[in-house]
Amino acid sequence: MDEIQLKATLRKEAGKEASKRLRREGWIPAILYGHGEEPRSLLIEKNSLRLFKESDILSLEVDEGKSRKILVKEVQKDFISGEVLHLDFQVIHEHEKITVEVSIHLEGQAVGVKEDGGTLEHLLRSVRVRCLPAEVPKEFKLDISSLRIGDAIHVKELALQYPNLSFEKDPEETLLTITAPKVEEEVVKPAVEEEVKEPEVIGREKKEEEEEEEEKVEEEEGR
Repeated sequence: MDEIQLKATLRKEAGKEASKRLRREGWIPAILYGHGEEPRSLLIEKNSLRLFKESDILSLEVDEGKSRKILVKEVQKDFISGEVLHLDFQVIHEHEKITVEVSIHLEGQAVGVKEDGGTLEHLLRSVRVRCLPAEVPKEFKLDISSLRIGDAIHVKELALQYPNLSFEKDPEETLLTITAPKVEEEVVKPAVEEEVKEPEVIGREKKEEEEEEEEKVEEEEGR
């Protein structure tokens, strides 16, 4: 991984209000820690953020002092605006292993997608690995152009390409797969039931009147 040079200055002011003002002035608060050293509060120029990202290894110089190798351990951002609020830097030594998150970059277009209409499902976009600082890859590159429907790449296949790295994931976990196109099921609409009408009873009221009259006659005859 290419080493990036970064300069910082010691931070003298503390507190939320001071942090807000410093950000408006073009500075990002940061902290440097590791190897039992006393944590140090730093300030990084906002323009420097475009040079690096989380898990990068940098050469940090504080107030024109001796450069030190550090790992960008965490980049804290505002949930809504995405603005960087704070940085965590960890001191590292070239002969000591570190744990970093390495992103996965896909190359090519899978034949199962291009020709067979399948869908690429990219399940893991980064993987945590443990290795020496000099062995940290900038990213994992995977050529997927030969993949057909039903094919998949797992962590164990990626590990074979990088035998010097220790992967902190289940070897059987799937990184990506090509799935078959979804077949839309034909929706069968239920037949519209014809409205059942009650047959009209002709002369119902008249019939009821006649029955009442007959009952009266029978009662009188019985007397």
